[in-house]
Amino acid sequence: MDAIDPAFAPALGTPEPFGLTDRQVLSLIRWLAPLAVGFDLMEIAPQYDSGNTALLGAKYEREFIASSWVSRQ
Repeated sequence: MDAIDPAFAPALGTPEPFGLTDRQVLSLIRWLAPLAVGFDLMEIAPQYDSGNTALLGAKYEREFIASSWVSRQ
């Protein structure tokens, strides 16, 4: 999550200005999911989160599971 621009995920341990957009990360997940055996999501700081960063992380997890499942059919 630390590679994502703070405009899309503000509640990170070490925000990275000019980082990846949420759509770029989604494209990477869809591309890599068929090749991966696992997915680890880290670095969300709950004390700084209003819920948006955690929601984005949950959507990425769901997208990984769906993309992995579809590729194995």
